[in-house]
Amino acid sequence: MFEKPEDLAAFGKGGLETALKFAQISMDSAERMMKLQLEAARTSFEENSKTAKALTEARDPQQLMSLRTKLAEQSVEKMLTYCKSVYEVASATQAEVSRLMEQAMTSHSKEVMEAIEKVMKAAPGGASDAAVSAFKTAMSATQSAMENMTKAANQVTQMADTSIRAATQATSDAAKAAVKKPGSK
Repeated sequence: MFEKPEDLAAFGKGGLETALKFAQISMDSAERMMKLQLEAARTSFEENSKTAKALTEARDPQQLMSLRTKLAEQSVEKMLTYCKSVYEVASATQAEVSRLMEQAMTSHSKEVMEAIEKVMKAAPGGASDAAVSAFKTAMSATQSAMENMTKAANQVTQMADTSIRAATQATSDAAKAAVKKPGSK
């Protein structure tokens, strides 16, 4: 299949480059998540310190209830903001990985086609045009199916994204309304 050792090395190099890019995407995503988590922990610590101080300064039950309502609203908002940020990091990472895999599949398909053409041309007595044509048709159909699956996956991702954003907003609105109602649990 490969006429020279360099051809085999070049074929494997593409897979290695894809693996390295995937590792880089994973590391970048992990770094973004760690920054997000550290910032959330820092903010939480600062907010809890302020809350403890505010609770000790409350002078009557009315002030405590008012403070409770305010803190509940803030907590819900912060939680939803954090969840949205985590979702955005995960979504961006998924998009990057999808693009990388799509590029890798396209490149790999092209390399396989070239290798098969070389094998067919080097076959004893020449390769049958019908066999080469059938293989190219099969590869083309496979590539088309992969493109269609990628498009469908992207559509599903977009629909899920829209649904998650709508659900987040509805949850935020419902939580705010529940916190503002006196006597709600």
